[in-house]
Amino acid sequence: SGVALARALVSAYDAATAEERRAFLALLAERFGPDRAAVDAAIAAGGSDWNEAQDMGFMYGRSFLDLDHHVWEVVWMDPSVASGEQAPPDMA
Repeated sequence: SGVALARALVSAYDAATAEERRAFLALLAERFGPDRAAVDAAIAAGGSDWNEAQDMGFMYGRSFLDLDHHVWEVVWMDPSVASGEQAPPDMA
């Protein structure tokens, strides 16, 4: 079940060294992309929201506090906008 999986994840995270926790969260951030479920999973595993999500369509950012009280700012930006290939939409 989802509850059993979450418990197993929290147990593994609790047992991990600080370096293993950083590696896990770095992987989470690397794979985040526009998929908000990755940060939701970190929060469900015992983290907590730090600031409200910022969704601008072409860019999304959200921050959370991990179990070691580190703040993670996870940001995704549409690669075509980040590369300058496409202009961001008018925000006015």
